[in-house]
Amino acid sequence: MTLADLASEPFVLLDEGEQSLVLDAFAAHGLSPHVTSEVTDDYTIMAMVEEGLGVSMLYRRTVEGMRADIRVRPIVHAPSRDVVAAWRSWDTMPIATRRFIDYMSSHIVN
Repeated sequence: MTLADLASEPFVLLDEGEQSLVLDAFAAHGLSPHVTSEVTDDYTIMAMVEEGLGVSMLYRRTVEGMRADIRVRPIVHAPSRDVVAAWRSWDTMPIATRRFIDYMSSHIVN
């Protein structure tokens, strides 16, 4: 599935505030989706898609394991977002937080 495929369908947009990863992805390919609804909740979007009210783009982790009656397809040139950890001082950080960061760092694939 491509962004052009999605742009031609009624689109249920996740309202991410001022900076939309989804809208930026469409714009980067010279496309504009036909937004019919703008919603702030992922589960509402899945329910709307399940009811046939449109298509959407959601984060993989959001839809993994969900039992909604929807089809999930990979998107060619799908947008992505980097997530980082930031802290002021490793030395004053609680030990549980340090262990969490160590664990996450050892499980991240670059």
